[in-house]
Amino acid sequence: MNFFSLKLHNTTIRKEVLSGISTFIAMSYILSINPVILSSAGMDPGGVFIATVVSIIITTLVGAFYTKMPLAYAPSLSLNMMFLTMTNNICGGDYRMVLLATYLSGIVIVVVVITGAYDQIVIRIPSFVKHSIIAGIGLIILLAGTNVLQLFLLDQNGKLHSAKILSKEILFGLLVIGIVQFLRKKKRQGAIAIGILVTYALAALSELITYLQSPAGGVKSFISNYISSSISVKRILEVAYQFPHIEELINDRTMFLKLIMMVFTITLIHFFDAFGTTTAELEKIQMDDENYDQKAKRKTMMVNGIGSLLSGCAGTSSVSTNAENMIGIDGGAKTGLSAIVVCICCLLSLFFSPVFIAMSGYIVAPVMIYIGILFLSNVRQLKGMRRSEAIPFIFIVIYSGVTFQVGEAVSFGILINMILKILLGRKKEITSYWPMIVIFCIICIAIRIAN
Repeated sequence: MNFFSLKLHNTTIRKEVLSGISTFIAMSYILSINPVILSSAGMDPGGVFIATVVSIIITTLVGAFYTKMPLAYAPSLSLNMMFLTMTNNICGGDYRMVLLATYLSGIVIVVVVITGAYDQIVIRIPSFVKHSIIAGIGLIILLAGTNVLQLFLLDQNGKLHSAKILSKEILFGLLVIGIVQFLRKKKRQGAIAIGILVTYALAALSELITYLQSPAGGVKSFISNYISSSISVKRILEVAYQFPHIEELINDRTMFLKLIMMVFTITLIHFFDAFGTTTAELEKIQMDDENYDQKAKRKTMMVNGIGSLLSGCAGTSSVSTNAENMIGIDGGAKTGLSAIVVCICCLLSLFFSPVFIAMSGYIVAPVMIYIGILFLSNVRQLKGMRRSEAIPFIFIVIYSGVTFQVGEAVSFGILINMILKILLGRKKEITSYWPMIVIFCIICIAIRIAN
């Protein structure tokens, strides 16, 4: 374990292993959600499940040995939703075009990092954008968690109603939070993993008892899902390397232009998602050396590019820096050993896929809510911020949460910032990043036309 310098980072094998397990348990919902979302785009859910696991393992292993940081990589909710939107609204249901765009966006990110353009882009990003991206991603995850837990429901008339407090979903969700909080106060390592596993076992036992009492009533989640969710590894062939033929693009110029726009959009969203998540996680790891911090971000972005490239080939949405890394980092993870543990857990999930697929959302939703609040706390950066930065900051956060479109939110946010500075007579302040504003204008127009 000298490769990861555990003593230098003041950590232990036990702490890294438990933190890695906590990270995997927290992100395990992705293994269920990703196939569901992409199956709505016409993809085989079993194939997507295998492709997701394979992409996570390979990308995270590359990151573990290349960056030596406790970061796992997995499909993000914003990139998943963008994949679905592009497939249905831009490509007419042809997911192959979006897979190709995902693959090409990975190449773009790798080239940006290798050529040194990444550093120039980061320098030109206004500070309010960096902080608002983190908070915006937090709001997305928080809302996703409350949606999975069904804390608020819409009726047929579009009216919002709160869920029944005494429902099974809410009670088990509160049980997860209660166990985690109790163990955290006791400063026990792996509190998140223990909380989820204990609640998962109790929920499965509860359903089994109900089933035994009334077999005719059947079961709704754990048992039925377990029986019906066996998956063959061969099903990855249904989605892997499903790119359109080059002749299709040559003969259809409109689709070729749409492909360019999709590559640009996916790259933009991936870049900011990864940048915001990585920034928050490095701050949590407490890397005091500014030069090392910048180097770490550059390496992490390179891994993100490789992950996007692999995802397109495997047949899933872009793999990005995983927001749930915060759980492992909060548990004391500081090296790539924790990431390797995540890979081992993912590998095991291939052999026990029914267990992970059968896991009900209300078991992991509280963890999503916890992470969302953690990220959303970045709104504290509003304190002391000028109005020309505070207004677009708030806009980016809210727009991100409402639409799940981080890239588009940032585009409009920077445009609002530019307009405000012009109105306030501070034109000189926008010259340092005017090239980015031009790019974002093009992206905004392209997205509006596409939709």
